[in-house]
Amino acid sequence: MAQTSSPASPSADQAATLVKVTALRDSFIDHVHAAGFTCPIAAPAVQVRDVASFGDYDEATNTVATTDWSLLPPERRAMFFGMVGPGADEAAAHAMFEDTMHRWMLIHEFAHWWQACRGQMNVTSDRPAFTVGLEADRITLAYWRDVDPLLVAKVAAVTQGMLDHVPSPVPAGQSYESYFNQNYKTIPPPLRPWFASHMVLTAMAEKPPPTFAQTLKLSTK
Repeated sequence: MAQTSSPASPSADQAATLVKVTALRDSFIDHVHAAGFTCPIAAPAVQVRDVASFGDYDEATNTVATTDWSLLPPERRAMFFGMVGPGADEAAAHAMFEDTMHRWMLIHEFAHWWQACRGQMNVTSDRPAFTVGLEADRITLAYWRDVDPLLVAKVAAVTQGMLDHVPSPVPAGQSYESYFNQNYKTIPPPLRPWFASHMVLTAMAEKPPPTFAQTLKLSTK
């Protein structure tokens, strides 16, 4: 397992990432306010440490955590080389990591904070895992459509490539949604990108695309 630095003396890379993540959090919250919404919960704290899932929102501590390229072992970096394609060098793989993890995924985690603001973060029989995840992706997509449409195009290509080149792990005869709702807690890490890609493309297929303010209402039904 990659070793993290002491919180009291983070590496220069992790310190720079913390500044970047904090700025992204503030940008997201400013966007929420500009859309006419407020939250009774404080802005989430941010951390940079070894996170197996690359990003995580912990409602109990109101903290968003992300990992750093400097903390990734070679086997986890390999995924980003694969996303870039044949002949990818480390600079290109690192840039893909920044776009997909320190931009796209982090807004997804801040979207979970927004769900906590509305008291709708937890999975229930009325709000299954698919609904909770899709709402976060809709918020993420609407935010980046406003802020950086080029990132949306890049993520669309990467996620479609994932589905084109990785066989579906969903058993024949079962829908993605029902399988995900039943198994979301036990999906092994190597398969999580496939499920994440499928959900992102589900959000991207929505026509007409909702505005950011519309997605903050958390209405996917």
